[in-house]
Amino acid sequence: MKAVAVGVAAAVGLGLVLSLFIRVSGGWFTLIASGFVGYGVARAVHWGAEGNRAGPFRGAAFGLAVGGVEVAWLLLGVLFPGGLGLLSYAAAAYGAWIVYR
Repeated sequence: MKAVAVGVAAAVGLGLVLSLFIRVSGGWFTLIASGFVGYGVARAVHWGAEGNRAGPFRGAAFGLAVGGVEVAWLLLGVLFPGGLGLLSYAAAAYGAWIVYR
């Protein structure tokens, strides 16, 4: 439970930072920034799980990492991002995969 709570807090916080970054940069480096969000959320879940790599924690990390990017797009007012926006979800999942490989 602690892992999910920490992950949700990280997803919302990092999603907010990502939305500000995308707005200020004009969309440049969106993919790498999304990867950092995924990595950060997965590290938060990993910390909350106290290093446990069981399946439910891995699933929570991947889901919340992609959710963090979705928070960023919703804060920007984009309901269905196209082009590189769609790839930002994959970049976040890859960032989470780096933690849980």
